[in-house]
Amino acid sequence: MPGTSPSFDERLEAALRRHGLVVFLALAAVGLALAWRCRFIQDDAFISFTYARNLVEGRGLTWSVARVEGYTNPLWVLWIAVGLRCGAEPVAWSWLGGMIAFAATLVATWRLALRLLDRALPALLAVALLVVNYSVLAYATGGLETMAQAALLAWAAVAAESLHRGSPRDARAAAALSLLLAAAVMTRPDSALPGLVLGAWAALALLRRRNTRSTWVALVLPAALVLGPWLGWKLAYYGRLLPNTFYAKTGVTGAMVANGAIYIGRFLHWYRLWPVFAVGLAALAVRRRDADARLLAPLAVVASWLAYIVLVGGDFMEFRLLVPVTPFLFLLLAHLVCAQVAPLLRGQTALVALAVVALLAWGSVHHARTFRTQTADQALDSIPALADFYKVYPDGDWSVIGNALRRELATADPLVALDAVGAIPWYSGLRTVDQLGLNDAFVAEHGLRADASYRRPGHQRHASLPYLRERGVNFVIGHPTLVPLDLFAVAGNDPQWRQMAGDWVTRTAPLNREPIGHVRLVLLPVRPGQGLLAWYLTPTPALDAAIVGGGWPVWDFDTGAR
Repeated sequence: MPGTSPSFDERLEAALRRHGLVVFLALAAVGLALAWRCRFIQDDAFISFTYARNLVEGRGLTWSVARVEGYTNPLWVLWIAVGLRCGAEPVAWSWLGGMIAFAATLVATWRLALRLLDRALPALLAVALLVVNYSVLAYATGGLETMAQAALLAWAAVAAESLHRGSPRDARAAAALSLLLAAAVMTRPDSALPGLVLGAWAALALLRRRNTRSTWVALVLPAALVLGPWLGWKLAYYGRLLPNTFYAKTGVTGAMVANGAIYIGRFLHWYRLWPVFAVGLAALAVRRRDADARLLAPLAVVASWLAYIVLVGGDFMEFRLLVPVTPFLFLLLAHLVCAQVAPLLRGQTALVALAVVALLAWGSVHHARTFRTQTADQALDSIPALADFYKVYPDGDWSVIGNALRRELATADPLVALDAVGAIPWYSGLRTVDQLGLNDAFVAEHGLRADASYRRPGHQRHASLPYLRERGVNFVIGHPTLVPLDLFAVAGNDPQWRQMAGDWVTRTAPLNREPIGHVRLVLLPVRPGQGLLAWYLTPTPALDAAIVGGGWPVWDFDTGAR
């Protein structure tokens, strides 16, 4: 009506449209500061570092002598290799790449939300929801490709959306989308799933407008020129298209599907997301006529990704697999809050948005403070547990064990077996057998498989004891265990200590079906008064001499364990 003054929400929207860039930059600055405060590194990152180092040093994209594709992030490995070539410290270099990717993710989310939601407030709300989520902030670092994948997929969505708008630059947008999706797939191959959704979304726009052949060529050719040679090289170099980790980790079972569903449920519950989604979806059901068809593509990305997570059984790293689609997830949530819930409350959009940010920020802080170790079912590890490697590196010095092994054992050239094959092989340089098979083709395909009661993702295969003996493994370390150097002297023949030692041996070969019998345990000095527990499986004269010469504690006993 003439003379009617604009509402508070209308005035706020107008102000945000004028000063939206300033507000976004403030949110981004807060997000980057919080992400830096949450920075960490995890053991798996050092696997990528090892592949990158071997490439830079002329040994090819290998983890050991054999050509095994034990990584799922080739573009990220190349990024680390660039840093190593330039003399950068790899942890710091990975943090730099992750923080740049996080900033790019925030920009892409804001741009995509502005275009799809047509309002400044929900677009900034989508960014704010990313900024207050602890998992998103933490995985801006961590040493892996997680945030780079999120950034590439978010920018691919921006490019796909621009094709729906139509412009003389359609061919340029199509080419950008093609290259972004190719880069996403090379950053993590499972990006092919959201890539197919975004590609189909873009193709639909071209079909509707009957675009010229040149635009279609721009959409298909760049990705083909990148991915085709890469896949051909993989086939020639590794002898297969799928990475070795596919064989080590996959296997759809009822237990793993259940674990994948629990993984998603924990994310929605611990971050207090499900009540907001529930209210928003209920409001959407009431206001069906207001559903926005433009959001079907982000919805399809999220839905297909969640189905994929369920099928693969989730992940043991705290919500890492969900981070790549959080830009789409929070965009949808921002829409539900501002376009569906707020109208039911007489248009109090700003107040509702502020309440949602406060609720989710509280949920994030509460989760970060309370989830510090591992879930009772051992299926999910917290970021603090990953950051200090389950208290193995409480001081943050990831080099201590690897450097000690290099110092004590390098001249004897032992072969060690580990299920944590990141930092220790990286710093020690010792020949290593991957007990979980991620970097071992034989274990990945023929290793012992866990039964349905063990749901830990990524740990479903394990090297058998006969295989370790056949390979001539000298020290079986499994998960690094540090104990006092005088432990053996204190333990003596105490039955309780013998039982505990036998339990450790059983855990180190958890799926073993062979009688173990006699065991010789050795404590390899790591810190003053502290040693690394190792099972001396295959003796050699050089190692015998090192043990005697170093005065390392040794304990012989018969376990009778299987």
